[in-house]
Parts: sequence; C-alpha cells; structure tokens
Amino acid sequence: MKKPPLPEAEAWLESLNDELPYIRIEKDNHQISKTSERARNLLKSIVDDENSADSIIQMIREMHDLDLVSATWRAGPGWAYRTVQRSELNQHHLLSPQYPKFVQLHTDVWIAYEWNYYRTGRILLHKQLLECLTRLETMSSATLLLSTIQSFKEVSISVIRSLVDEILSTVPQSLGDIDREGKPLGNLPGTTICKGIGGYFLLWPIRVIKDSPIMSLEQSAAARTVFERIRDCTGMKTTLGEVSAV
Repeated sequence: MKKPPLPEAEAWLESLNDELPYIRIEKDNHQISKTSERARNLLKSIVDDENSADSIIQMIREMHDLDLVSATWRAGPGWAYRTVQRSELNQHHLLSPQYPKFVQLHTDVWIAYEWNYYRTGRILLHKQLLECLTRLETMSSATLLLSTIQSFKEVSISVIRSLVDEILSTVPQSLGDIDREGKPLGNLPGTTICKGIGGYFLLWPIRVIKDSPIMSLEQSAAARTVFERIRDCTGMKTTLGEVSAV
C-alpha cells in the first residue's frame, strides 16, 4: 500500500470484464490503492504547507465520501456471510473471550481473506487521514475549522474500530477453531495445533492493527493474542524466533 498504483494498471484493468468476480476484486483493490495514494500525497502537502486549510478539508471530505462508496463494493451473494453472536457458539466454550461479541461465518476462508484485505486498506486510509487532520490542527489557518476537524477525526476513529472488530470476528473460522457453520473443529485455541489455513491470511491485517493506538484496549489485547497464535500455528515462532515478533 506504500507504493502508488502502476500507471498502466488502470488501462489494463479497464479492458477486463468486471462481471467476473475476481476481476471485480482487482478493480476494487486498485481503487483502494489509488485512494490511499491520494491520502499519502495529501499528508505530504500538509507537511509542506502547500495547501490552505479549506482546500485540505475539502479533499478530506471527498476521500470520506469515496470511502463510503467503497463500503458498497462487497455486495452480492458471492460476498455474503453470516454474523452470529459469540454467545450462540457456547458449545465451543474455549472461544477466546477477547474475540468480539459477534463472529463472522464465511462459506470459504478465502472470501474472509478478501474481505480483510479490503478492510485493512480502508483502515490504512483512515489512519492516513487522521495524520492529516492532526497536522491540520496545528495550522493557524485552521483555527475556525477545529470543530470540523474533530468531527472528521471521530468518524475515522469509529470506522477504524468497526473494521478492526470485523477483522477480529473472522479469526475463529480463519484459525480453525470453528467451521463455516460455527461448529467446533476440536483443536484448542492457544496451542500450536491449527486446523485452519487462515493464519497466513490474517498476518497482514493483524500486523497492521495490533499496535495501533487508535483501537480500544480490548481490541489491542485481542489483536496481540491473535498475532501470537499466528506465529505459533504458521511455524513462524519456531523457525524465526523473536524475529517473527515484529
């Protein structure tokens, strides 16, 4: 996400049939990358004081609007999943109490991975926007905009925390604690035994969120617990030792 999209990618993607689900995924991910690149450029322009506070606020407002549009991209039966309360899974008494109060059940762990890739892109966007807003607060030309700035910050924090909860809600299925019906698979959470293939899939999202100061204390604790499980069940801890703890 730190590199801008390739200029030729736009024309190449546009030539493809977006009625095919995997093509739609690539096009959507490309749009997320473009929007994140705009956020990085915006942050740089604020640092360099190249824009007025009003123009910066307008750009941030536009990116918030684009983010709302991106929230509609994962529509349709192919992206559908079932959300259940953690309390409904009482038959699996070893589900960590640090998981969110709701759990997502996907027909395929790969779909959960695609959802989380998209969610992580949005989280990075809003983290960049928060950096922009924090920098903007220090500009003398933004004095009359402090209320607006605070409102935008609250929206971004709320979006990030909501997306973090959604990522964490995929963990029980991704790590093989439960199957797609919510039934226990028998392996014990917290051990090196893992029947799920989603540990690697979760690595990037959890790595992005685990040390973020924007999350609640409960979310931070849950993310760090998940990260340790990923290190265990993927063999990272055994093979790489403390190097894998970054």
